[in-house]
Amino acid sequence: MADIASPIKTLGAFPAVDPTVAAIGTADQIADGETKVSMTVEERESLAGIAVSAVRPDVGFVPVFRDEPFAFVAAVDASLKPVLGSDLKGDLIAPPTDPNINLPAGKIPVFADENVLSAEQVDGTYRVIFGVAIDGTLITQLAVVTIAPIFLDEPWLVADVDAAMGVISGVMKDGTPYPRAAIPEQVWMPYIDAAGNVAVLSETRSVRVAKPQGTLRSAAAISAGGIVSWADDQGGARPELRKFNVSGFASVPSAITRLVMIPQMGQSNGIGSGGCPSVTRTPVRPGRAFMFNGGARVVQGDATLNNWEQGSANNNGQLRSILDRQILTLTDLFEADVLVSAQSNWYGETSLSGAAWSMTPTLASNIGLLMATFAIGGASLSQQMPGSAMYKNVIRAVERAKALCDMAGIVLEVPAVLWNQGEADRNGNTETYRTNWRALQAALTTDINAITGGVGEVVIVFDQNASWTQSRATGDLPAAQLAEAIANPTKFQVVMPQYILSYRTDGIHTDNVSIRKRGEYEGRALGKIRAAQQAATPLTAITGGALIVTGVVAEGAALTISTSAASQLVIDTTAVADPGQYGPRVFDASGNEITLSAIAISGSSQIAATLASPLTAGVSYWLGVADKGAVGAKAGPTTGPRSCFRDSSTDVGSDGAPLFNWASVQQFQIQ
Repeated sequence: MADIASPIKTLGAFPAVDPTVAAIGTADQIADGETKVSMTVEERESLAGIAVSAVRPDVGFVPVFRDEPFAFVAAVDASLKPVLGSDLKGDLIAPPTDPNINLPAGKIPVFADENVLSAEQVDGTYRVIFGVAIDGTLITQLAVVTIAPIFLDEPWLVADVDAAMGVISGVMKDGTPYPRAAIPEQVWMPYIDAAGNVAVLSETRSVRVAKPQGTLRSAAAISAGGIVSWADDQGGARPELRKFNVSGFASVPSAITRLVMIPQMGQSNGIGSGGCPSVTRTPVRPGRAFMFNGGARVVQGDATLNNWEQGSANNNGQLRSILDRQILTLTDLFEADVLVSAQSNWYGETSLSGAAWSMTPTLASNIGLLMATFAIGGASLSQQMPGSAMYKNVIRAVERAKALCDMAGIVLEVPAVLWNQGEADRNGNTETYRTNWRALQAALTTDINAITGGVGEVVIVFDQNASWTQSRATGDLPAAQLAEAIANPTKFQVVMPQYILSYRTDGIHTDNVSIRKRGEYEGRALGKIRAAQQAATPLTAITGGALIVTGVVAEGAALTISTSAASQLVIDTTAVADPGQYGPRVFDASGNEITLSAIAISGSSQIAATLASPLTAGVSYWLGVADKGAVGAKAGPTTGPRSCFRDSSTDVGSDGAPLFNWASVQQFQIQ
């Protein structure tokens, strides 16, 4: 029988299918190759039950009866009557308004083979991303689904699949179980080791699964499906059900022998706030770039408690913890849209797929890449320090990735953490921020290396936000972040200033295309940073490719600015509108500015300018670059604080557009 499953893309775009290609008959008749045009009621009911069990949330099915007037069905009601699909003429069958169909408003019908009681939200391909399972537990984005295919060309009797329909584990039609090929069949016994960790033991080895959060509240047990369960309480009164899947690495190709993990911390721009519709709707680097089964945003939001934002909707600002069911398995990385109805806010593209697109080609073919963001909207630096929920989430996910790698017998490496934060601290003391930031980086290095066995620094790799003009004129914090990276390049690396990106109408959150573009910049920098680490090459302030000022000389009225440009420096007023003086300014400690004129490129990497008056001896002056804008201005290349200076990098993004390096937000002391 031909493969008759076809992906759903958008409503009204269902494929026209010749109904004669479908097999007809009862299950036994299909298996025997027999068909017939009509059936008894009993036969129809028997086959209907099997047909429903074949429906996949993201591909739908083609009816197997010749006397059915449908070409393709995406959803059926409780009586198996199609309510979403296309007829034989190709016309759309939309959900009916007939009250007898009993379809509650806002819900999508689910099928007998799913463990779903109700579905509140689905993505663009009708995957359930928020709902309630039959056992009453919450289903969050990209939950694992068990299906029982009926198509004769399918090799599976039953299988657990991820959101991309990749088989995680299952049983083939010949009765052969399907684990990851590189993992021999073993019987695992959970136990508590001498250090109090939850571990699993086989005849040949043992693997540490997790260090309990708080007090261990139960013994560990394992199900027939290989799910290890136990309870701990994170130091609180309410126990948490913990889980670990001994086959969680099953969908990763056996050729992968090393996994590089890049966690991301930060605020709303780190989780795709407003980044809809998602750009990367299919796996960005199949078989090479991965995410946890909970999705790129590991800490899931839902319809009542917005886990990605601060405020009264989320326990009065208390950040929430990830659940083990969100980090049970690995699957190919892609992006999905989720509506959090509590705040009517859409979450879409994160920068992770763009980063994976750029970074993966820099890795050897046996190295996989695991990306995960733990950012939460509105989170200040203090809410991401050791002991915070976000910090614990990162450490738990690294611990889980290590356990999955240990089960598969491969190496885990965490060379860096992406950082997309600063808006919440833009009005704070920059020296306090730098002190706390250093403490965070040191703690991440210590705690992550304790898990992975690493010995080098875990580098914080960051972008500079450009939306501070919402409340102030100068970007002292982004400039201070760069100053920290220049002072400690082995611990902090800057990627890019965000003023070159396009923003949504709020002037704070970048749009979906720019989120993807930002990720491609981040991935390029991550690839360079890791390559230097692997080669034991000392990191410098520009290892990641950032364009910064490296020196300023004032002689009378002449000002010469040296930069790190590795290719021809350019003044570009097409991509970035001139904010005045192309972005640089000279100012003293009181904020008094000296006007610049005759600004031009000198050589390949220098800028020449004329001061309206010579600098006064004994007075401190700074050169500010892209560090000042009008209070109330929205961020962006034509409205916010910005600079027109860039290099001529020949790197290009996935859309073919160049990835120029633009002048970083900087405050460089002249004298």
